[in-house]
Amino acid sequence: MKLTKELVPAEILQEIFDSPIPYRDAAEEKLTKDLFGTLSPEDVEMAAQGSYAYWVAKHSSNPPTEEQKIKMAMREARRHIYGVKYPDAVKNIKETCKYRRERNISLYRACFADGAEFETEEEAQFVEKLKASITSEMKKQLAYVRGKDKENRALLVVHPRTDKSTVDEDFIANLIFIVERAAAVTEFSSRGKEEKLIVVLDFGTFSSSLSPPMSAVKGIVGVLQSKYSERLKNLVILDPPLWMRTLYGLIKPFLDPITKAKFIVATGAKKKHEVLASLISDDQAMPFMLPNGKLVGDVEMDRFLKTVPFHCLYDEV
Repeated sequence: MKLTKELVPAEILQEIFDSPIPYRDAAEEKLTKDLFGTLSPEDVEMAAQGSYAYWVAKHSSNPPTEEQKIKMAMREARRHIYGVKYPDAVKNIKETCKYRRERNISLYRACFADGAEFETEEEAQFVEKLKASITSEMKKQLAYVRGKDKENRALLVVHPRTDKSTVDEDFIANLIFIVERAAAVTEFSSRGKEEKLIVVLDFGTFSSSLSPPMSAVKGIVGVLQSKYSERLKNLVILDPPLWMRTLYGLIKPFLDPITKAKFIVATGAKKKHEVLASLISDDQAMPFMLPNGKLVGDVEMDRFLKTVPFHCLYDEV
C-alpha cells in the first residue's frame, strides 16, 4: 500500500513528533524504557504505527527519522504499563504489535483515503471487503467522530442500532475503524499532547430488541481492553435504560476509583448538561448533548467516510 498524496502538512507532523512523552514521573519513564527494550525491531515499527502521525509520515515524501520512530514506539509502550504487572505488560504489548500486523490496521486507515493505492490483489480485495463491512455496519448503527472536549480529546459518538442483523466480524471491524479514527483525531487536535478519547453512547432511542449479538460485543470489548490500552478517558452514557442504570448502581461500589471516574451516566436534560458542560464547550457539542450545542445538522455517513479526512473532526472540513 502507498499514498500518492500528502495527507498532512509536514509542519503539523513535526509539531506532533516534538511533543514530549507524558511521563508521570521518573519511575514510569524507566519502566517504559525497560518495556521498549523487550521489543524486536519489527515490534518497534508496529508500536510506532500506533501513532497515526508516524504512519502518515512513513508514507510521505519526508519519512520519520529513527529517533521519531523510537519516540512514538515509546509512547505506545507507556500506555501498556498501567494496571498490570511487568510480565503482563511485556506480553500485552507484543500481542498488540502482532494484532496490528495481522489485522492490517494500516489498511483500516487507508481504505477510504484519497490517494491510497493498493499494490497487491490481496490488499485490494481486503480493502473492498473492509469498506463493505464498515458501510454495512454504519447503516445499522451510526458512529462518528464529531467534536472534542476542552483538552482537545476526540468525541466518539455512538447512536442506537436500527437493525439487529449483523456479522460479528463486520461489527468488530467497524468499531476498530472508528476507534482508530478517534485516536488519530485526538493526536492531531492536541498536536500530540493528548492520547485519549471520550466515547459518548446515546441511548435516547435504544431498543433492546436491536442489540448486537453478545458474541460480537464480547469480541470488541476484548480487543479494546487489550489492544487499545489507556485510550479511554471517559465513557459517557446518555439516557440509559432502567436495567442499565440499575446494573451500574449495583456494580459502582465495587469499582476502583480510577475505573469509576471513567464512567459517566446521565439521564434527562438537566443531568446531561450538568455532567457534559464540565467536559465540552457549546461550540464542540451537538444539541442532544448540550441545549446550546453549536454542532447542528445530521451526520451524513458517506461524507464522514469518504470526504472527511481520517484525522479530522466532522465539522472541520
